Amino acid sequence: MKTRSIHIRSAILLLMACAVSAGPAQGALDSSSSIVIVPTVSVGSLHAEMTPAQVVAELGTPDTNREGILEYWNLGLSVSFRQDRIHIVLCVDPSGQGSPFKRAFAGHTQEGIAIKSSRADVIRAYGEPTRTEALGGKPSGEILRYRQQGLYFRLRDGKVDTIGVIFYPPK
Repeated sequence: MKTRSIHIRSAILLLMACAVSAGPAQGALDSSSSIVIVPTVSVGSLHAEMTPAQVVAELGTPDTNREGILEYWNLGLSVSFRQDRIHIVLCVDPSGQGSPFKRAFAGHTQEGIAIKSSRADVIRAYGEPTRTEALGGKPSGEILRYRQQGLYFRLRDGKVDTIGVIFYPPK
């Protein structure tokens, strides 16, 4: 009996050592700083035709999977799907919003727009938006929509706090 418990402990220690040395899941990112958004094409390595399984293979296991929305709290990124294909990628800044996200999205668009870019920076990069919306009726919040580029920028106090990338289904 004593020998058996020694073998079981040894097996457990071996399994624990393997798990620790394995590191993060293959494809898992620990930072979003290298992610570049190319409107209508990609968000880093993510593109419109990817399935949830392909996103997990690329980014690793999400922190949450709520109703088909994969959230990556350390990347400041969430991915939603329509008909089992990526539809919208949200790049967020959780500060001051009571959000479960731990870090702000650190990437940027190919035009250089990132979290904390100003409204003027967005207009300089993309021109006048297709449509603007007040955010919840508050004068400090606004959404700038760029339909052709499949982008929207949510601003609080004149600074980008969310970049939404919409992938339209192929025609």
